[in-house]
Amino acid sequence: MSETPRGFIKINGTYIPYPKRDGLTVTCTTFVNSARNANGSVTGETIGREQYKLSLKWAWLDGETWASICTELAKFNLDVEFFNPTTNSLLNIKMYPGDRTATPYFLSDDGLSVSIYSECSVNLIDMGVQ
Repeated sequence: MSETPRGFIKINGTYIPYPKRDGLTVTCTTFVNSARNANGSVTGETIGREQYKLSLKWAWLDGETWASICTELAKFNLDVEFFNPTTNSLLNIKMYPGDRTATPYFLSDDGLSVSIYSECSVNLIDMGVQ
C-alpha cells in the first residue's frame, strides 16, 4: 500500500484506496441497557461509546494492492482511521477484519500470480477500545 494519500481510510497508518462508488458503508451502533418500569415505560441508558463497522468494497484492485491490504488485515488488531459520521471528524479506533473476498480476474503474463482481482470486499469491526 502506498504512503501517499490514496483514500480517506488508514489501516495501521497507511492509506488504502478509495472504495468503489457506493462501496463504503459506515454502521454506527449505540449499546443500551434498557428495561420497562411498572408503568410500561422504557427506561435505559447508553453503555460505553458508539461502536462502528466499516463495509468496504472495490470493483477492481491490482494483485499487489489487494495482497498488501490482506497482509495488513492478517495482523488482526488494526489501528483504523476514518471519518466519524457523528462528528464529521477523524476517528482512530482499534478494529479487526471480518471475512475478505475477492475474485481472481486476470493472471500475470507468466501465470504465477493474479494481476487483477474484482469485487474485493472486507468488513472492519470495532473492538470496543480506542
